[in-house]
Amino acid sequence: MSTIPGDTSTNATISTGQVIKNSLTAAGDADWYKAAFSEGLDYGFRLSGDGSGSSMPDPDLFLYDANGNYLKGETNYSSSTVTISFSALTGGTYFVGVKDNGSDIGNYVLTWLGNDTIRRDVNTTATLSQGQTVKG
Repeated sequence: MSTIPGDTSTNATISTGQVIKNSLTAAGDADWYKAAFSEGLDYGFRLSGDGSGSSMPDPDLFLYDANGNYLKGETNYSSSTVTISFSALTGGTYFVGVKDNGSDIGNYVLTWLGNDTIRRDVNTTATLSQGQTVKG
């Protein structure tokens, strides 16, 4: 089994733009990474096998709240890549989980795809002036 706990006791972290390479080594293994989200922003993550001969064939990716309650996830049965996105209604600690749902063991690559920098609700402080161009 991996040395990264598959629960809220984990000390492993992931931050904006980070790419983590690791592996699940036994059936039932899971790695959880602690992440800090800000209220009102969107977040995205991608999980894939690493492409090696020991690559995880169809990885499963999940998101949990600070108490370890399931929020969102993707159980993957036929693809080497899975992506999830999430809109944080509250800021705080969340957990990104890589999990084996059966015998899906092997090397994986977990990528924090990024997050919005502008809230998309009435609490935004962003402004747009006439004639101004915004890219993103």
